[in-house]
Amino acid sequence: MRPTRLAAALLATAFLSTASFAGNGAPDAGSLLIFPCFDSTGPGFTAITITNTNNNFAPLGSNQYAGSVDVHFIYVNGDPIGNGTFYCQEFDTNLLLTPNDTVTVKSDLHNPSFDRGYLYVYARNPQTQAAISWNYLIGSAIQIAPETYYETNPFVFRSGRGLADGAPTDFSPADGIRNLDGVEYERVVDTLLVPHFFGQNTTGLGGNTGPNVDTELVLLNLSGAAQFSTIVNFLIYNDNENQFSAQLLFRCWTKRRLADINGVFTSQFLGNTSDAPGESILGLESGWYRINGGGGSSSADSLSNAAILGVQISTYAGKQTAVLPFTSGLNPNEGELISLSIFHD
Repeated sequence: MRPTRLAAALLATAFLSTASFAGNGAPDAGSLLIFPCFDSTGPGFTAITITNTNNNFAPLGSNQYAGSVDVHFIYVNGDPIGNGTFYCQEFDTNLLLTPNDTVTVKSDLHNPSFDRGYLYVYARNPQTQAAISWNYLIGSAIQIAPETYYETNPFVFRSGRGLADGAPTDFSPADGIRNLDGVEYERVVDTLLVPHFFGQNTTGLGGNTGPNVDTELVLLNLSGAAQFSTIVNFLIYNDNENQFSAQLLFRCWTKRRLADINGVFTSQFLGNTSDAPGESILGLESGWYRINGGGGSSSADSLSNAAILGVQISTYAGKQTAVLPFTSGLNPNEGELISLSIFHD
């Protein structure tokens, strides 16, 4: 069901790195934004907005202002190429934003190389193109298609503690990679908490009747990324607090139906568990779940507790919406954008 304006606003602001929230719980602007999903397949596209909230119009010469910033867009291909050999291929471009400037681009035109995947955007010095501390960036992503319109915020990462406006961020180490390590940028969260899902109920699931409920989960891996296959662990709870578990193996980025991840998510399965009637006002089987990154391995190395981000996209009776998970804790591993090494930091 398409959410009301209030519900849509709440969904759009529900999920950011815990370290990116102001003292009153509202999300802060940051220096690096990660959009978990862009999708230009079929008739649709993603409209991506980036806004520079710095309002310093002090002149710097050459028609530049002290509050101007270069924003570097890096689109990451979600689909492997070369018979599944190459993952996390990138396409990059940049735009200059003057103070209080905003720009909205179409994913299919702005990025002609890839159909779907994720995007990260970070602040750079307009003269040197070096990555900088610039906690003034905000943004959103709107998925637009004939029967689809939903909006989500990005994950927001502020620059490392104590860095002044315009200070370089690539020093931990200076390797051209955006390190989410608490020094260059804030750390990645540890656990994703998805507040609800409805039991998956489609004609492909045992001939079920009732409204079509079909949900996709987008996940991206920031530990090892291109070279590491990573296990994701799920703890799933029905509406009577019964706990179930599931796992998923993926590399770089994936978009999977919940029913394909595990049958626990289906209405048919949930209907055969101990129930708490009346806890869903829609009369649908429901639950919620936790996501934790598990172990990962490359051809030469292994890691534990991979840094994972994601977003849930749901279809109800033919209408789509998205819910952004809440979060808990900080991951002991740093995230990287993007490492192509067979060794993790």
